[in-house]
Amino acid sequence: MGLFQYLTPAVYGMLVVVWGYILVFYLRRLIDRSRQHNLLYKLFFILGIAALSTLFESVFFGLRYSAVMELLPTYIHETLERPELVILPKGFNLLAGLLIIWILLRRWLPQEERDRREALERARSLESQVQERTAELEASNRQLSEELDERTRLTNALRESDARFRAVFEHAGLGVVIVDSSFKIVDCNDALIRMLGYSRDEIVALGIEGITHPDDLDADLALAESLRHGSHDSYQMDKRYVRTDGAIVWGSLTGTIVRDETGRPAFGIGMVEDITERRRAEDAVRESENLLRTFFNSSPFRMGVVEIEDHEVRFVNVNQAFAEAVGRDVTSVAGCTASELGFDRDEIDSWLTKYRRSINENRSVRFESRRFISDHWETVLATIAPIDGASGTLPRLLFVVEDITQRKVAEDELAKQRGLMETIMQQAADAIVVCDSNGKIVFVNAAARRIARIPDGQLDSELSPSVWGIAYDTAGNEIPLEAWSIPTALRGEEYRGQEARMVRSDGSYYDILVSSAPVRSADGDVIAAVATFTDITEHNRADEERRKLEGQMQHAQKLESLGVLAGGIAHDFNNLLVGILGNADLAISELPPRSPAVSYLQDVMKAAQRASDLSRQMLAYSGKGKFIVELVNVNEIIREMAHLLEVSISKSAVLRFNLSEPLPFVEADATQLRQIVMNLITNASDALEDNVGTIAISTAGVHCSQEDFAGSLTGEAPGAGDYVVLEVTDTGTGMEPETLARIFEPFFTTKFTGRGLGLAAVLGIVRSHGGTIEVSSTPGQGTVFSVFLPATQAPSTASGAQDHDAQNCTFEGTVLLVDDEDAVRSVMARMLEQQGLAVVTASNGEQAVERFRERRGEFACVLLDLTMPGMDGEATFDALQAIRDDVPIVLTSGYSEQELTERFSARGFAGFLQKPFRREDLRNIVQAILG
Repeated sequence: MGLFQYLTPAVYGMLVVVWGYILVFYLRRLIDRSRQHNLLYKLFFILGIAALSTLFESVFFGLRYSAVMELLPTYIHETLERPELVILPKGFNLLAGLLIIWILLRRWLPQEERDRREALERARSLESQVQERTAELEASNRQLSEELDERTRLTNALRESDARFRAVFEHAGLGVVIVDSSFKIVDCNDALIRMLGYSRDEIVALGIEGITHPDDLDADLALAESLRHGSHDSYQMDKRYVRTDGAIVWGSLTGTIVRDETGRPAFGIGMVEDITERRRAEDAVRESENLLRTFFNSSPFRMGVVEIEDHEVRFVNVNQAFAEAVGRDVTSVAGCTASELGFDRDEIDSWLTKYRRSINENRSVRFESRRFISDHWETVLATIAPIDGASGTLPRLLFVVEDITQRKVAEDELAKQRGLMETIMQQAADAIVVCDSNGKIVFVNAAARRIARIPDGQLDSELSPSVWGIAYDTAGNEIPLEAWSIPTALRGEEYRGQEARMVRSDGSYYDILVSSAPVRSADGDVIAAVATFTDITEHNRADEERRKLEGQMQHAQKLESLGVLAGGIAHDFNNLLVGILGNADLAISELPPRSPAVSYLQDVMKAAQRASDLSRQMLAYSGKGKFIVELVNVNEIIREMAHLLEVSISKSAVLRFNLSEPLPFVEADATQLRQIVMNLITNASDALEDNVGTIAISTAGVHCSQEDFAGSLTGEAPGAGDYVVLEVTDTGTGMEPETLARIFEPFFTTKFTGRGLGLAAVLGIVRSHGGTIEVSSTPGQGTVFSVFLPATQAPSTASGAQDHDAQNCTFEGTVLLVDDEDAVRSVMARMLEQQGLAVVTASNGEQAVERFRERRGEFACVLLDLTMPGMDGEATFDALQAIRDDVPIVLTSGYSEQELTERFSARGFAGFLQKPFRREDLRNIVQAILG
């Protein structure tokens, strides 16, 4: 058992492998091939069973005689030792062998021969058919190959053509769009997409209607429709497209249609060139040409084109300004020579010299020229330049001539003004110092040297304290240099109305009121600083005198309480003045011009005139001023009072003047206007309460409506019209509403020493002049007084010859003179008699009516005093009018004409003579009535 025990399993193992390989690889193939032969199939089926039995036997004996048996359990040993496991496989093998032999001997060999012969016949027949079919296939294959080669060639050619078209279509610089026979877009290239900003699908969806500007759509579709009907093969038009962002794109469209074999439209191709920039350039060129043409034709400069001949200048084209300068129209000047237009030979030769120099040097030439035209010399500045590429054989030049006569005059005037300004600055009473942007002093006038005691030629370039002194404010604190006027202005800030005391090194001092301001360039940069200061040393020293003057003015205001009484007193006072002025005037007229008594009488008249002014002031308190009615310029009155106003206000106040020019005249009493200004300025100064502040007096001409006087304080708002506004503004303490409501009440005051009559007098004066006054005030912010006076036209002046004739003229007729004062009647009668008139006098109203009734047909006019005892002037006027209403009646009174106009406007008086008056006044009113 030793060797056999190991060899037997090995042999049976090899058999197992061999039979397994046969079963797996060969037997499967043989079975598949033998299925078509039934016998052979059965044979192989039996062989398969035998092979399986042999395989089982090999496995059985391999296990049985191997060492593996020792490892198996006992019941497996017993099973393997059973006889049937040995006999059964062998029986299967024997049975399989017998069946195989029987099949081979019985059926397989003859059937195989028959099958072989039949297969051979079929093979021969099939071979013949295959040969025939092969020949047919070879012929068909050759024909198909030839057709395929031709189709391949055509396909390649078509592909190459399509590739070339696609390359041109996609990469063309022009936009290309393809449309079908109904002109619906089917495709477009990238150039069109870039041009319009849409995607390809958006362009296809929008169609021609969606991408074309509405104003160009109808024309485009009309051309496309005519193209489809065969009217033409293609068309071209410039049209507008709408980009995706709404912008307009100009395109030059060339449309072409492609037709099929029958001639019907197959599809269309449109090529679009983006000409937006070209159109813009054309529009810009056209606009530039129009601009140049407009500038050329409408320019105030004389412009034109000239040709240079041997000894002549010919004008090819000129503008309207040049034609007007030579006294012709444009068309008649074109083609004319300079000689034909009247220019002299010397001037033409001078032009030719400069023209040839411009041509030879190929540059523009500028020169001035003077010529005598009509009655004046004209100065012009000419610029000439050669024209490159000009048509024609003769050289052409462009000329531009500017009339600088006025500029020359202005330059001369500017030089004079500059000299005048320098003289004014040097002669100015206030000191002026100018520094550049670095703080260096560049100008100091004589007043600055005088006030600071700086000798000529000795001045540092810097603001040295050793030269100017050390600055101290009103509280005695030293002012740092960087906070002083010039450094403040150089920082771009204004330094206004600051008072300082400058202490010199020797201990002396001078007080100044300093203001400074920056000087800016056109860009707003600070390039210099100007400081002005006023020497107020004497002003401060006179402060005590000013206080005394204020006391005197306050004492004078006590007289304002006499306003009620002043109206009655003024009438009698004016009657006395009529006697004084009239008699003095008559005496002068009777004396020789060189008589020593003339000067005495003139002094009497001056004194009487001053007394008349006093009377008018008394009437102003009662609201019945405006006694000398004359045309007055308010600005002139303020300028005359400027010095008085400056010394009358607090030393801490800065007075500013904002006077509008030109200012309309007002019909007013100059003395009363001065009192208005003085009272308002004094009131504003008191409102500052010795604090640092500003008082501004302003004037302006305005037009006001009735609604603008809603805040009138005179009781009755004046009518709409033109007014002169006098406005006084202060930065004082302001007023509460309760105080503001009472400021015009007599004897109401908020000052300890005040009497409350100043503003009451202002209100009376304004009311007597037909004006109004408005006040606005805010506590802590200041007060504004606005006085409105009716504006009037400027006076017309009469010649001296006319005045002389008026003085020497005489009249004829009888005058009824009615006045209750003997002196007035006597003076007026002598004045009238000197003028050739007969005078009938009456001392009261009753006597006047009686004498007028008795001699009603004799009187040429009546002079009637309004204020008389018994039957007053108004009743007398009515009685005289009832007797005879065609006799002119002249009213005389010390009251204003305005008041009388309001009372007698419906009665129709012929004139008014305000007392006191002079002989000329009486003569003028008589001349106006009697001619």
